[in-house]
Amino acid sequence: MSIDDCFTLPNSCDKTRYQVQHPRILSYSTTPVAGVVNILSRCINAKTPYTSRSVCKQNGYSNGVIYEGDIQWTQSPDGAKTVLADADVVIVHNGEVEMQHRRLLEGKALITMAHNYLWNVDQTLIEQGFPGVVVGQY
Repeated sequence: MSIDDCFTLPNSCDKTRYQVQHPRILSYSTTPVAGVVNILSRCINAKTPYTSRSVCKQNGYSNGVIYEGDIQWTQSPDGAKTVLADADVVIVHNGEVEMQHRRLLEGKALITMAHNYLWNVDQTLIEQGFPGVVVGQY
């Protein structure tokens, strides 16, 4: 499925938002997902005509492993809210959305990217008609 296909899905997306030539893509996660959230964003910027940012709760784990990242909402909540509000397409890793960000995602094209076993992926967005993809991460 192409990015453009996401704009024609019958769901709650505000279709008038997507009359832009190059939608702004956000890679979003409530966990670091082994750095994939930020890597995906960098790949989109390097290899496509689209612009991407990434927002995570934090860029590392309690064991000390840290990944290079963009915005951490625990350190820059206003920056995270701005990027969330400005995004046209949001890739939601493992389908989880922090309660404080749900309102900011309303009307946007959303894609659930599953990195884990299905029991560990929130399927709410898929059940609402948004597309989902699976990554063979393990």
